[in-house]
Amino acid sequence: MHVIPGELRKDTFEKQLDGSYMFVIELSEFQKDKDDQPIYTNYKAAFFAKSQAAFNHFKKAFVKGNYVVVSCEKLKVEVSDCGQYTKLDMCFPKLQSYKECNAPSQQQQSQQQQQQGGFNQQPQQQGGFAPQQQQGGFAPQQNQNPQF
Repeated sequence: MHVIPGELRKDTFEKQLDGSYMFVIELSEFQKDKDDQPIYTNYKAAFFAKSQAAFNHFKKAFVKGNYVVVSCEKLKVEVSDCGQYTKLDMCFPKLQSYKECNAPSQQQQSQQQQQQGGFNQQPQQQGGFAPQQQQGGFAPQQNQNPQF
């Protein structure tokens, strides 16, 4: 088993799917070598929320700047097209814990919810996890600059 602690250095890629909501995170593990030089190892992990509770938990955990601990059984090596960058893809990851490092103030959170529509407002498009008044559900969140 691999246990990877690291900081989320990029925004989370989010996508609404049929029956679930996907969060793709990239994190980096920081170490120092024997000469006290920094070494970064980059990882990527995809998480799927199938309930409102899971969606809320991942949405709170996967914020740029937060520190997370993720475990997985296997790692898959991904090399960029140019061959210069290597990233380890975590197969079947599990979020062990997280620490909020750059939590926005309550006022900023309410402004963000108003701008994004929040959970209780009807989305512009239909399908997927559209919120329902009594049953809950996911409101689609739009990531304007998804990056891997």
